[in-house]
Amino acid sequence: MRGNKSGVQTRLLEMNPRAFFSPCACHSYSLLLEDIAKTCPEGMTFFAILQRLYVLLSASTQRWAIFTRHVKDLTVKPLSETRWECRTDSVKAVRYQIVQFYDALVDIAEETNDPKARSEAMPLCSDLLNFKFIVSIVFWYGILFQVNQVSKQLQGEAAELSVAVKSMERTIAWLQKYRTDGFDNAFADAKEITNDMGIELVLKENRISRKKRTFQYEAQDEPVQSPRESFRIGCFSLIIDRGISSMEQRFQQLKSHDALFGFLFSFHNHTKAEMRVHAANLEKSLTVNGTSDIDGYMLAEEMGALKSVIPEEIASQPSEILSFLSKRNSYVDFPNFWIALRILLTIPVTVASGERSFSKLKLN
Repeated sequence: MRGNKSGVQTRLLEMNPRAFFSPCACHSYSLLLEDIAKTCPEGMTFFAILQRLYVLLSASTQRWAIFTRHVKDLTVKPLSETRWECRTDSVKAVRYQIVQFYDALVDIAEETNDPKARSEAMPLCSDLLNFKFIVSIVFWYGILFQVNQVSKQLQGEAAELSVAVKSMERTIAWLQKYRTDGFDNAFADAKEITNDMGIELVLKENRISRKKRTFQYEAQDEPVQSPRESFRIGCFSLIIDRGISSMEQRFQQLKSHDALFGFLFSFHNHTKAEMRVHAANLEKSLTVNGTSDIDGYMLAEEMGALKSVIPEEIASQPSEILSFLSKRNSYVDFPNFWIALRILLTIPVTVASGERSFSKLKLN
């Protein structure tokens, strides 16, 4: 629908060139997680194991009874491509109850009479003991938990453009910091998990195939000496880097809107010259065929006069300012500022609240 050639975005802009396209921030976060999950084979394998785990446990009442006998608190969820919160729940369940999951799989393999279930349970037992899986489940839960918390904050009806942009900046900063020390912390937590399971964390050397050199000047491939470093570079760092680049790309539209309308959140801190520059840029973006929705020069003058009118506690909250002017019938005195605020506050940051309300229909 966001297609810039024949999508809904293009058709609406053809009818009203002054309209502003804004992607749903919550949907963008889901697409971000989808991007990084498919960055490397280890990421795809990790979620495939979780899906196999759910399919095996939920396929019969007998297996589920064995599972609930061991796992009392959190249960594994089916994975969805659109609702990544379910993946957070699944990863959390295995992250903090991996010993109980392992015991349940062992009992299923020993007690079931279904040869197919037995053949599926034993490989899953080996997967849960795998070094890569244990480290992956620790750092994936950290990533999913962080992104899910930000997504929930943006699902409210009062979410504004500035909130979305700040959450994006905080998430990028968190990913950059997590790239530095996240793997070491995940590795330490993985060691604690293996100690609880009574197993030794063993890293196997990756065998590197060497091709025959055609010319003498070609250098030999240097193998990665440490499997831990190989996994950090080839999986963890790759996922984080993809997450940062994908986030900057997907939220570029929100950043451009913030660059255009951001001064309305902090006009009380700008000088008169700065306000005139920002107001002129906004007027230009709202001008089509020689007509504009606002007068930039008058907008700057109105903001200068509003500094002594708007209370300090709401000076950085456009929705509160709009309500303040409406209650006092002051919007007639500040028409350009009134129009600019209305345009800003009608740019949707997310449609998650609408989707959540719509999904309630299935409860009837």
